[in-house]
Amino acid sequence: MFTLNILADTANLAAIKGELVSLIPEVKSSHRCEALGRGLGFESYASAREASNRSTAPIAANGAAFREYLKSRGFLVPARVLYCAVANFAIANVVSANEHLSVWGIGYGRSQRKQDGKWESSEERYSRFLQDRSELLSTDATRPFLASLALLAKVVRTKTVREGTGSYWVKHIAENFRLRSMQVS
Repeated sequence: MFTLNILADTANLAAIKGELVSLIPEVKSSHRCEALGRGLGFESYASAREASNRSTAPIAANGAAFREYLKSRGFLVPARVLYCAVANFAIANVVSANEHLSVWGIGYGRSQRKQDGKWESSEERYSRFLQDRSELLSTDATRPFLASLALLAKVVRTKTVREGTGSYWVKHIAENFRLRSMQVS
């Protein structure tokens, strides 16, 4: 399993609460809030809000506590809902802090040929970049983000770089991990 940490400030709590509204609208507002408080390691949502006013320490999302609270209230909501809400919020924070980030990494990328064989203009390239950037904020980005955290949780740290390793090798490990995790889901 992986750890998904966030800073528990007032704005972050409100953003995650908003994500939960869109993910589980069928759950009563008070139950969503209380489950969020439990899922962030607090006794209640009120204590989470109180802590958010005075603490800047990161806290870990706990999907099991979130799920169990809602289960005790008659709602069968999987733990991944909390992880998705926190991940959506975390991705949005990273995107807003990095203006040149898209699903393809940092930068606008090279110009590409259009179907008519001509090269795209700088305006077309920038438009493509904005589209790729908006893809980071879609719900389609959440699952690979969470899968990346799960993969990284399994990586054993070494003191030195192993010979023959590189980004291409890591890419294949990540792709194989993703395929295996999709088969299990």
